[in-house]
Amino acid sequence: KSNYTLPPYWLEPDATHIGIKKGEVLPLIDLLNGMLVSSGNDASNVIAQYIGGTVPRFMEAMNQYLKELGCRNTNFCNPHGLHHPKHMTTAYDMAIIARQAMKEPIFRDIVKKVRYTRPRTNKQQPTTLVQTNRLLRQGKLYYPKAVGIKTGWTADAQNTFVAGAEHQGRTLIAVLIKTKEREQIFTDARKMFEAAFSQTKVQKVLLRAGQQ
Repeated sequence: KSNYTLPPYWLEPDATHIGIKKGEVLPLIDLLNGMLVSSGNDASNVIAQYIGGTVPRFMEAMNQYLKELGCRNTNFCNPHGLHHPKHMTTAYDMAIIARQAMKEPIFRDIVKKVRYTRPRTNKQQPTTLVQTNRLLRQGKLYYPKAVGIKTGWTADAQNTFVAGAEHQGRTLIAVLIKTKEREQIFTDARKMFEAAFSQTKVQKVLLRAGQQ
């Protein structure tokens, strides 16, 4: 209704959240789990404001950092990913971001969790957050090699998925965007991983031992 005249980080009705209350005190680790395990848009905003001082300042610094990483076609307008005409990225850039994020042990640990119990706070009782990545959860879409990373959905972007898998010391990242059916992002990611993992390993000698 506002035609995107409101700040792009403002939350929309019915968007996913972890129910943060005004005046609630939450450790950063709980906010990170809320953001990454169950897509808490409110947790994303609180983290951004905490780190950047304000959400807009955080977004400016993050976009600069992503350019330094090599993301040439990405501009983020908010921390949570809800639609905005100028909020954009590509599958390639998302793979670059995921590769960098997976270098952080805390990030790797969070994105492979099946569930996380947020402890009691000054405003709420403990609550369990459930992983949205079906490759990690027991069931028909379970994939034992999966190690993360994050699902997403908006009406404009449809189903999106940045997936990670490990096998025999090799880590792969797959990115799927604009997928109509929710289940398809998981089945397609599995097919991509299995095709890559089944490729014959090729070894080449670049420099032989001894004096060159």
